[in-house]
Amino acid sequence: MLNLEEAIIKTICWFDIFDYPLTLYELWSYLYLPLDKRDSELQKVDLSFLKRQLENNPNLKKSISCQEGFYFLRGREEIVKIRKRRFNIAENKFKKSKRIIKILRLFPFIRMIAVCNTLAYRGAREGSDIDIFIITAKKRIWLARFFSLIFLSILNLRPKENDLKDKICLSFFISEDHLDLREVTKKEYDDIYLVYWISQLIPFYNHKVYHLFYQKNFWIKDYLPFIQEKLTGERFYADLSYFAKTIKKSLEFLINFFGGNRIEKFLSSLQMKKLPPKIKEKSNQGVDVVVKEGILKFHLNDRRDTFYRLWKNKLEYVQKTMGENY
Repeated sequence: MLNLEEAIIKTICWFDIFDYPLTLYELWSYLYLPLDKRDSELQKVDLSFLKRQLENNPNLKKSISCQEGFYFLRGREEIVKIRKRRFNIAENKFKKSKRIIKILRLFPFIRMIAVCNTLAYRGAREGSDIDIFIITAKKRIWLARFFSLIFLSILNLRPKENDLKDKICLSFFISEDHLDLREVTKKEYDDIYLVYWISQLIPFYNHKVYHLFYQKNFWIKDYLPFIQEKLTGERFYADLSYFAKTIKKSLEFLINFFGGNRIEKFLSSLQMKKLPPKIKEKSNQGVDVVVKEGILKFHLNDRRDTFYRLWKNKLEYVQKTMGENY
């Protein structure tokens, strides 16, 4: 069975891969406790108990340091400065993404928009793009993608090989009837990357659909029992105004009336032809690039295998340092 000491080390090692030290609350919230290895007593862990463990457990004191309220692997003090620097970078990128999302949310068949990947946990670098995750109406995923890409192309906001900074990357769409992301999990191992990816999404629009998405992916609680759903706050846009909502619904009605299914099929065929050869070649060969009903995932550089391997190597190193078996 997994003990708290091991869970703490596994969690901190994971975030160390991304040069991201954790506050006490973050460590508790992101504590990695797979259900099949979880001691029932661990369900009762709270912040004060966790803090006592960090302060009094000799193995943890040997391997974990604390500075300015952040916990990290001993010898990795520099990542505190890295996190602070990236926080400021992320805030600037949030402001830019918010302006774009404010317009994207008006387009027909777009039901939810969230910031994802490194920006979602404020780990973005200065030259990185802005990754956005979109949920669309059922059977209208290609239509929603078409409107989004046209808009970004007009504003020259699509990422290019040598021009990524603050560009908007739309590489992941799902529709309302494919909210459960277990469809794209790595089956070879516990897909810790996807679990944290879901938990760290920052939805800007629309909280009602985000709530449905969260409920469909409640299975992440089997790994992160203390994770909390993102609540409505300053990052969220309020729902569309009555006027904007009426216009959006009217556009959707007109598209559906004049052959929505036919238009969807045409745009699917058109966009498939324009996909890069590498994406076509890798499509549906695994879960990195997925092109099927209700899911468009274009992650040619899906690094889940790499991150998993780095995590395991780091755990082995810490194991030797602590002289414990995990």
